[in-house]
Amino acid sequence: MESVTDPQKALHTLSLLKKAMIDTSSILYMQKAGYFDLLASTIKLYTIPEVMSEIRSEVEGMRLIAPSETHALSADKMLITCALDNNLAMISEDKAILSAMRRAKAPYFNALMMLNLLLLSDKIDDSLYRRFLMALKSIARYSEKVWEFGEKVHMAIKLKEAKENVHR
Repeated sequence: MESVTDPQKALHTLSLLKKAMIDTSSILYMQKAGYFDLLASTIKLYTIPEVMSEIRSEVEGMRLIAPSETHALSADKMLITCALDNNLAMISEDKAILSAMRRAKAPYFNALMMLNLLLLSDKIDDSLYRRFLMALKSIARYSEKVWEFGEKVHMAIKLKEAKENVHR
């Protein structure tokens, strides 16, 4: 999978997402922003025991996967290996993890794209989307380019909804 820069391609990829591997930073971002539980009820989320021990609290809706090889692998490498071995997309805020997924031509997302997924899946309305977005903006350190792309995907979802409403 090449780096997705087209909002329509991102929409298509999001619409196919049913399960994903998730790292510590994404869990924490979404918990703090208030929409992790919604995501966990929308798609199947997997992680490794090392991530759960980093979080140090109970996280509902998580499925644990133990990597096939653990010796001499960092938690990040175990996450990547598990995602690739189990054909799972990756949800992460870590550039190194996302770059590794891109090199492997595997799907990857961040917490901002998961917020768009919730809107696309009709789990939240635009008002709730905006509330969660403001909370995410207060904690996430994305580049302006990432925020802009997130807004383009948001607008593509709104356009899709408008077209569907016209055809009803």
